[in-house]
Amino acid sequence: MDAFQSKPEPEQEKLFMPPGTREWEKEERKDAGWNRLTLAFVGVIFVAFLASGLIKAIGSSRESARNASCKCNLKQFGLALHNYLSVNGCFPPAYTVDAQGRKMHSWRALLLPYFEAGTTAANYNLNEPWDSPNNRKVWDQMPPTFRCPSDDSSPPNTTSYVAIVGPTTMWPGAKGVTVSAITDGLSNTIAIVEAKNLAVPWLEPRDLDEESLSMIINDKASKTALSSDHPSGVNILMADGSVKFFKQGIDAKLFQGLLTIAGGEQVSPP
Repeated sequence: MDAFQSKPEPEQEKLFMPPGTREWEKEERKDAGWNRLTLAFVGVIFVAFLASGLIKAIGSSRESARNASCKCNLKQFGLALHNYLSVNGCFPPAYTVDAQGRKMHSWRALLLPYFEAGTTAANYNLNEPWDSPNNRKVWDQMPPTFRCPSDDSSPPNTTSYVAIVGPTTMWPGAKGVTVSAITDGLSNTIAIVEAKNLAVPWLEPRDLDEESLSMIINDKASKTALSSDHPSGVNILMADGSVKFFKQGIDAKLFQGLLTIAGGEQVSPP
């Protein structure tokens, strides 16, 4: 049987082609084509890699600028708060009420004269409810300062910045607190926070409530939490006018201690 088995054909030797012959030129063109194809493929991969890194760098740079602008907004709130304090002897109340106890105006409306918002402040009537026909005309005149630049998904004319209202906070209700009442110290007391998920119309007398507040920053299961579109945390204005960045995962006891104005906790902002 072995005699009938086919023998493997010997490998065909590559003929020597002297340079300059037609066969030599064909082989050269074939090799050059493969080399160009390989180089083009490597080039595409390299360009894609560079583009991906560039896009990430641009996105990071833009968010850094937006975050800096958000901090600047809160510092403007801090200046307005202290200008109000110097004129009135206390910080503004969380809201004002009418004779029947109904909420009339937010602290944000009370601060308008202390911002560079001349036309808006002049057109807003504190003698009428915040949602009266006349005051509704001002709703679409929200100053840019009232919205975080990173927040591009919330409904129009809603603010990113709210207070935390409660009997132990800087915003107990319809009465403003004095500096002497903040015995924990202005630098250790939270004044204004970011809460974009609350989607509060900027003139509405509504804020976060201390009793229902989630102590988890950017808590996706709750709208009553501090929230923002900044990666990993939120910006917060302290009562002394400084701005701090609170990261997700902050200790709940530390957070709670910074909310009170006279709790006696030995805490400092991160």
